[in-house]
Amino acid sequence: GGEPAPASKDQVEATFRRWDANRDGFITASELREVLVRLGVPKSSVHKVFESADINHDGKLSYKEFIAWVYGAKGAKAVLPPDVFAKAFSQDVGELGRSLVRNVSNIPSGDPHGPPPVPAMWRTCTGKHEFVIPPGAEGGLPQAYVAFQVIQFLAGRTEDSSMVVPAVAKAMTPHRPMFKRILDACGEIVAVHAVKLGEKSARVDLFLRKEDLFRLRIDTVELEGNLCSRMNGFQPCPVVPEDVPEELWRQVEMASVAHGQGQPPMPVERLQRSTSASARRDLEHGDLVLTSEPMVRHRFRVRVRLADGCARMPRYVLLVPRLVARSAGHPRYLDHEVSIQDASGFGQFESEPFEHFVVANVPGRRIQDLVVEHTFTNCKVRLQERGAAPLDLVVPVPRLSAEERAANSCCAFPGREKLQALLKQRGLARGDGERDLAFAARLGQALCEGYRADAAIVDRYIDELPTLIWEKRAGDCSAFNLGFVCALRLFGVPARVSLGFKYGQAVKHAIGSVAATHAAAEFFAEGVGWVPCDATLGLRRLGHEASSDLSFVEWRPAVEATAERAVLERVLAEAAVGARTSAEPGAYRGLGPDGRGEPFWASQAGLKLFEGGPFVGKPLPPSKARECMAVMEDMGKVMAAVGVEGPVDWSQMFPSKGVFLCSYELTELPL
Repeated sequence: GGEPAPASKDQVEATFRRWDANRDGFITASELREVLVRLGVPKSSVHKVFESADINHDGKLSYKEFIAWVYGAKGAKAVLPPDVFAKAFSQDVGELGRSLVRNVSNIPSGDPHGPPPVPAMWRTCTGKHEFVIPPGAEGGLPQAYVAFQVIQFLAGRTEDSSMVVPAVAKAMTPHRPMFKRILDACGEIVAVHAVKLGEKSARVDLFLRKEDLFRLRIDTVELEGNLCSRMNGFQPCPVVPEDVPEELWRQVEMASVAHGQGQPPMPVERLQRSTSASARRDLEHGDLVLTSEPMVRHRFRVRVRLADGCARMPRYVLLVPRLVARSAGHPRYLDHEVSIQDASGFGQFESEPFEHFVVANVPGRRIQDLVVEHTFTNCKVRLQERGAAPLDLVVPVPRLSAEERAANSCCAFPGREKLQALLKQRGLARGDGERDLAFAARLGQALCEGYRADAAIVDRYIDELPTLIWEKRAGDCSAFNLGFVCALRLFGVPARVSLGFKYGQAVKHAIGSVAATHAAAEFFAEGVGWVPCDATLGLRRLGHEASSDLSFVEWRPAVEATAERAVLERVLAEAAVGARTSAEPGAYRGLGPDGRGEPFWASQAGLKLFEGGPFVGKPLPPSKARECMAVMEDMGKVMAAVGVEGPVDWSQMFPSKGVFLCSYELTELPL
């Protein structure tokens, strides 16, 4: 027993911090239980393990107690299974998949034709492949070189696993498709940077580049001899050249020229260190425009079924949202088509299009054959210097009406004064004359460090959602983006939360469902227009990604304009619409784990159903438009992925409503 050797002290501290889920400086019984069960310790043994480690019996483990347990004769080594590192790798890769899709800007749109070839420098033991050795991989810590080789194996670039301990290589094999998708989307490894943790271990940053720069940080790479025996803790995020050590970045630029992949290197201006992908541009004074480039056409096919325990009604009224397109000043989507079909081929449903939605009458006997298709062109959105932006891709700056500005600038939410004081205290208030773009980027960058994903906390503080992320430094996508929007509004920047789905193959791999409910954001920059972004775990990039790996579709904003409400009241009488709408951030609908205040047409499902009707051109009163609940059939998987146990019996969760379960198919179509 006793203190760890200096060589392993940093590694032990890193493990303690990782297991201390709520960052309070102690490991509780529930935190230890969660980790040990994942590592293969029987649930029946966990309580006994904790009691033996909790020396002072106060119900929590201090760092000193943790060290005694790790190094004690009857401590961690006696409890943990022999293949603990292999299991830990599998768990960390699972967390990597979830981390990749928490922020929809994490995987760039990229080039659909795939990564360019690179010249040969490292020949694998199989003799079948050769790779350039990137700057930083050689001549320094051996963990850097081994990490580079391991990722090539994980990404399917080679079958050579000779640099990995066999048991760990076996554990890695099932996860290779994920790493392949990461490199395919984000590019090849162009640089490696390692920081020594102990005699055998190091933290390694792998920098990938395709269109943009991306960093995959590995918290621990440990060697036994020359073989990788441990690789744990993956942190993915977009970065900018300022985040790369200056000399290493110069080597990257020189290497790109030598291999014919770039222009002569320019001096790297290190005006500020930042994790925002907009740091390369002069957000304060530059002449910037938004560009919207069509990248891919997607089709969402939605099928519905009545949940078990719910009675089928004679008639239903269906509302399907229409996406706001580039022509209206919101640049994520070029176009959108809605198709309401009968899968049995019996005939089309009677429907009528409106500006913001399509309404259809659906007989109850045909509800099981209802299929809704959303087909839209997804666009990559970027901020660019006006002189460098292709004219046909520039998004015209929309005129923000007084009503729209008021609706997206309202600050009447609980805790406003406290939040304003808190932001000023942290140096996050808007500076005199600070441009809205620069302020938004600085505010979003502040969320990149010291904040964590925690969906469960949102349920406990749902009434404090506008200020939750700033006060508790934890939350889900709705807490991050609503907190970001409210902070912008406090200092005069119109902003709104976008409600919809994150979707794609990366989402399916991480969660088990091709789509998951998500909140993102938009803010209005004067002279530029509506800038889309995602502040979840920090603002990494201004813009929008359009790929089949990871993207976002906004079914609707979380505020409703007066004009939109007026159109809705042509279908549903004012009494049926009710007082659900509000421009106040605190009254945002569709946010939180229970979809509190779910909007009438639906961020949670991509459609909305009502018992009653039919709609024949006159507004339906409440007696002929009883609201149903539409939820993802895979919502249990989504909730489990964010650490919230989902209900199984939806009809019992919403006993006063008819409940429909929606399943989704995603198809990529040619442009």
